[in-house]
Amino acid sequence: MTCTMCRHKFCWICEKDWELGLDHSKCWDKRREMNKLERRSVVDNVRLADEETLEARKFRLAFEQFNRYEREQKCAENQLNGVMEPQLISSYEQLIECRKVLKNAHVFMHLHDKGKCRRDGPVKAENKIQFDFGNYLGMLERFTEKLSVLLLQPFNKVDKLDLMDTTTALHKALKLFVNHVRDEMF
Repeated sequence: MTCTMCRHKFCWICEKDWELGLDHSKCWDKRREMNKLERRSVVDNVRLADEETLEARKFRLAFEQFNRYEREQKCAENQLNGVMEPQLISSYEQLIECRKVLKNAHVFMHLHDKGKCRRDGPVKAENKIQFDFGNYLGMLERFTEKLSVLLLQPFNKVDKLDLMDTTTALHKALKLFVNHVRDEMF
């Protein structure tokens, strides 16, 4: 490169005199390497921004689920206060216990997922554990919702056998879920 003011020739990469007899082709090699590093850092920054956005969405979802189950738990606790029938009391207690587990399960899932190493890919056994976790969580959510719908009906219109079966199934689903978390995830 030549200075426009004094016509001095120099290497624009290393800024040394061109006339010193230096091999400035090495400067080009250094510049190419710097360009590669700059491109990589831009790509890495975009990837990190995408991961942060994904992480923020996952956190928001876990937070929304926590709040939803918290509200539903409080609603069930308020409904339990006016109940006199023993069958309904045990069903409401089971429902409340499951709501407590569900609200914390989504936070646990978010925190457990956060510690994974995504570049190497999850181990197959870890995939199965998470798959089972999702299945048990889904089963627990379905039975919880079914019991919740049954409890919204007037007691004289509720099928008592269905209420007892759903309460028992919910209790078993809760045990399966808790045992899975305790035995497989810790």
